Amino acid sequence: MTTSNDAAQDTDKVAALPLQFYHKLLQDECLQVGYFPAEESAITLGQAQTFAAEKIFSHLPAAPARILLIGPATDNFLPLLRERGYAVDSITRSAGLIADLFPAEAGKTFEDGSQKQGSLPAEADGYNAIVLIAAARIFRDYGQVFEKINTLLAPGAFMLMCEEVCYSRSAEASLVFVEAREIEKRRAELGYYHSCHEVWTASSAHTYALAIAAVQKQSSSLLELFNAESVTKVMQLTDSWQQLLAAYSNGSMGYEFWVLHPGTVSVRNYQPNDEHAILAAFNAAFHVQRSLAHWQWKYLRNPYGQAWISTAWAEDKVVAHYAGYPVHLYMEHRIHQVCQGADVFTVLSHRKVGHGITALMSRTFYHWERQYCEHRIPLAFGFNTQSAQKMGKLLWQHEVIAPVYQHKLSRSDLKPRGAFSWFDTLRGYKVVQAVQAGLWADELFERVKDQYGWLVLRDQTYLNWRYAQHPDFTHEFFVVYHRHKVVGWIVGRQKNSQWLWGDALFDPVYVKTALPLALDKLMAACPSVAEVDSWFAEVPVWWNKVLAKQGFIKQRQLQQLDIIAKFYESQMDVGTLARHLYFTWGDSDLF
Repeated sequence: MTTSNDAAQDTDKVAALPLQFYHKLLQDECLQVGYFPAEESAITLGQAQTFAAEKIFSHLPAAPARILLIGPATDNFLPLLRERGYAVDSITRSAGLIADLFPAEAGKTFEDGSQKQGSLPAEADGYNAIVLIAAARIFRDYGQVFEKINTLLAPGAFMLMCEEVCYSRSAEASLVFVEAREIEKRRAELGYYHSCHEVWTASSAHTYALAIAAVQKQSSSLLELFNAESVTKVMQLTDSWQQLLAAYSNGSMGYEFWVLHPGTVSVRNYQPNDEHAILAAFNAAFHVQRSLAHWQWKYLRNPYGQAWISTAWAEDKVVAHYAGYPVHLYMEHRIHQVCQGADVFTVLSHRKVGHGITALMSRTFYHWERQYCEHRIPLAFGFNTQSAQKMGKLLWQHEVIAPVYQHKLSRSDLKPRGAFSWFDTLRGYKVVQAVQAGLWADELFERVKDQYGWLVLRDQTYLNWRYAQHPDFTHEFFVVYHRHKVVGWIVGRQKNSQWLWGDALFDPVYVKTALPLALDKLMAACPSVAEVDSWFAEVPVWWNKVLAKQGFIKQRQLQQLDIIAKFYESQMDVGTLARHLYFTWGDSDLF
């Protein structure tokens, strides 16, 4: 006969440990989630959980190392550790755990009544590894957990984390899971860096799918395993799994695995007044005196967002830096916010700290993309040399989109139209010089954007920030009109005897006449210019044909630069971007 106490115990067991009744349904359960290797076409959930356990074992130090196991779904993993000879302490939701980690919280009680096994060692005799599995279900503030764990690790020790995470604050609010970005932020600020990071999202989603199928298949036998009240709890739990599975499918949730090590260099987001330390480090790294005005223009006055910057700090000095700034990209007939990569460096004194994915540049980049890019933008792009791309390809999975070509035109090769200017005037053409963009930029972009493919939004807001407000250079626009309608513009600046052509946009209907007029006006306004130098994408084809007909000589960019990108949406790919992306010198951080 089932008593009320038995029913309560069954109900608590199901409610407190969401996947714990697998061991009754499936006779094999180790962890909260299973791991499904790609080469294994069809394995059971129990086998997948064994694979997950083995993944953790592969990173642990050899037995009889001291292990601390933390998490609400670890009861079945604990005996596996002990069977292999580890000395294990385990703590879950108990008030004892709260008291050990946070004495101020010792008066609070938790619903499951489980108790800490063993006692925490003194700091001098710390653990060789600490394993956290779904610990966020106990602690919402991972920062406090990281701080405490740092005092419990023996020298050279590390922690492993398996955590179900969400990828937006809205998902966190509705599903009560910790945001991945927040975990990364808190651990990096405290100096933790990873030697391994894997995303098990597909495995976790499949775990829920198999669990739901198992309950549905064996629903009739549940009454034999649990009483009616507990079966209701199981069914409610199954409904919550359906919601979680939907969240995995739409990309708002995932499951991640880390191996984390304590370190002495912290990585964090930009904070006001960091620019002074950043500029000191930049000037030391590149031996270039960048001005505060330039920095503020690029990162604080950007019209689309401010200071997408991650900095690595050793005491009060910046020792590594990764930065970008947001721009708007017209792509697939709508505007997307993307990122233009910018200043990247590690100071000389810290270039040998770590190696590969543990190097300071890797740590800083990883922090930067998790804070500003992942699950937020479709792609980030930049321009890089082939030698630098080797590291980017290895560590950051940058993809080379297209080579960069220069287009050069000497004054002697220019086909002037001065002799026919009266005819062009009769036809309604005129060219106006300007130092800033106006409504004409908005009007032209709206009219011709689909003739270019995908391109950075070249409206007056962007053009004025990028060129007119540049603190280091004075740029000029040459704007071509036809019967009061803007049909094209070019923008650039003079450097010695060259005119550096940064950007352009033309209506293809008028370009064969309008571009020569703009160049002719440029040469007349700048009599000391002997050559025009520019970068342009190989698309659109019609634009490249016009450049060639005008006399521009196309050659590989002198530094062998390529445009590179990293995609943060699965539907993006190298070929599609290469076929559609129109870019210019002004789209780079090098203009």
